Order: sequence, then C-alpha cells, then structure tokens
Amino acid sequence: MKLYLAHPYLIKSKIRKWQLKIEKQYNVKFINPFIDGGKKIMAIEDKFKTTKLSYNDSKYLVDYDINCIMNTDATLAIVDGSTSYGTIMEICYAHNMGQPVYIICTNGYDNHSWLVLHSTKIFKTFKEAKIWLKSL
Repeated sequence: MKLYLAHPYLIKSKIRKWQLKIEKQYNVKFINPFIDGGKKIMAIEDKFKTTKLSYNDSKYLVDYDINCIMNTDATLAIVDGSTSYGTIMEICYAHNMGQPVYIICTNGYDNHSWLVLHSTKIFKTFKEAKIWLKSL
C-alpha cells in the first residue's frame, strides 16, 4: 500500500525515522512530501519560516502535495498539537476527493468533530497505527 504521509514540519526528522522503520518492517511505501519532493520543495518549506512565500512558490508546493495525495492509496496524517495548517488541509483535501484518511492523533483531540468527520480511522498512538500498518 502506498500512503501519503502528512505531518507537521517541526517533527519531520522524527517522522522520517519512524517512516523508514515502518517501511522496512511492513508492506507499506510512504510518500513523504518533505523528503520525496526534492530540493525545490525542501527549499520552499525552509523558506516559509523566515520569508513570506510567493504565490508561485505556494502554488508549486500545494500542487505537488495534491499530486502526491492523488497518486497514493490513502493518507496517513500525524496530528500532535503542533501548528500545522498543511497537515489539516491535506486531511480535508484527501477526504473530499474520496480517499481513505487515517490519523495518528497524539494530542488528546482524537474525538474532535472535524477529525472524526474527515477520517476513516483515528489512532491515539503510534503503537495502535503500527498494528494497523502490520495488517496491510
């Protein structure tokens, strides 16, 4: 199964380590927009911390993410309480296009109306998600 991996920018290193471990253990391939987008995506992502992004940079980034979502079987999103507008938008976009959306929600808001309505399943821990990933 190929999964789009939506997650906050601030935990991208932690998520990358987890992703590689899961891909080795299970029959899962992640599309990680922070890694798989190449140097241009990484440069745009790094820029937003200090500079207002141009329309063209923003469009390039969002179009890239949408294309990745459309070319995967499902979206797995990490919601940990970090401010991550992109992750929330990716959840809504994937859901609205009819794609299954799985969420690992570690901040205690796993029963939030918007998350419940836009997800196929919500896991409260990475351990719960790992059990599901093993079954794929």
